[in-house]
Amino acid sequence: MEILAAINHEFAALRAAGMLDRAFEAWRTRWDQLRDLEELDALIGCCRGPKVGTRRQKDRIHVALCLQGPSSQRDPLAGVALCWLFIPGLAAVRRDLVPGRGADQEDVTADLIAGFLDAASRVHESSTHVARHLLRGARRQALRGLRVRSPAVIQVDRAPDNRAAPEMWIEDRIRLAIDAGILGRAQAEFLLASRSSIALLAARHGMSLAAAQQARHRARQRLRAWLAAS
Repeated sequence: MEILAAINHEFAALRAAGMLDRAFEAWRTRWDQLRDLEELDALIGCCRGPKVGTRRQKDRIHVALCLQGPSSQRDPLAGVALCWLFIPGLAAVRRDLVPGRGADQEDVTADLIAGFLDAASRVHESSTHVARHLLRGARRQALRGLRVRSPAVIQVDRAPDNRAAPEMWIEDRIRLAIDAGILGRAQAEFLLASRSSIALLAARHGMSLAAAQQARHRARQRLRAWLAAS
């Protein structure tokens, strides 16, 4: 199943099971930004419905979901809801980058989600223009992915020591991170999974696709922090 369609399907299933509505009540209790919204439908209506709210109202909602989900890494349901709210925006960015249904579309979508979640993890309570920030982060990551996959730039993407390709260099660092106890083997699996195999890996671990994307994002953050400190 295509990634954005899978997120849409997952959101619908969680909603049908009542899990998102129960989660919303907890979010509403925790975050002042959501207390004016009586139910999840009000949140959806403000962000995606026919009576769209103001930018400030949307900012407040987006900030709360980012802090509840990707930023704090505490609540995958908030991450699913945030991704679902931005499906139209992410699809528009993808159409701009990859018109039609080319072979690159799923790779671009995976990069969009990764960049989106990375940008969401950097949101703080005073953030403004959050939607623009999230979609720009998604677009930047997708553009980086397109450049890496382009034959014209492959030759300049070398590891720092020039002894191995970047993929081999990254795998070596991941192995060192496992030995140092920074990453577990499951986290390493998510980091090393290709964009096409992440869904299969998610199924093997009994996770949703969105949860697997978030797991890879968290593992990437841990690896980056360790490499920066070492």
